Amino acid sequence: MRVILIEKPKTNVNLADLSSFGESVLIFDADARRPAMFDVSRYLHSVREGLIRISFDPRTDALCMTGNLIQVTFMVAVATKVYGDVDLLMYSSVDCKYVKRHLSIEINGGLKDDKTMQERTATNKDTAQNLLRKDSLDPRGDQV
Repeated sequence: MRVILIEKPKTNVNLADLSSFGESVLIFDADARRPAMFDVSRYLHSVREGLIRISFDPRTDALCMTGNLIQVTFMVAVATKVYGDVDLLMYSSVDCKYVKRHLSIEINGGLKDDKTMQERTATNKDTAQNLLRKDSLDPRGDQV
């Protein structure tokens, strides 16, 4: 497996744990010229070209969720649009290490899930209402 990074992270980011997942590969080299990320169309195109140039394979490679939030978001957006399913490496502050997660997106844009959007919304609404009912306290400490 290879670990795909959008670019070399700042020096204060600990990447030691990533080596256990495989070789790190950059989409953008430090010296590479690329469009500004706010030139969205050109930037997305350059991310896609970068994934092609490094021969990204979603069956064996994982995208590392480290770096500039906008750049990482664009990387994941392009990869899911082109390939559908991707593996992500995300830093767990609880475990103090990177963990592998799978993101599965249907090509038509919907998340793959057994529940419909209405079912998810109803479940989330019920959960929120139950949390508000149980042990809800007003600012004075009285039971609501």
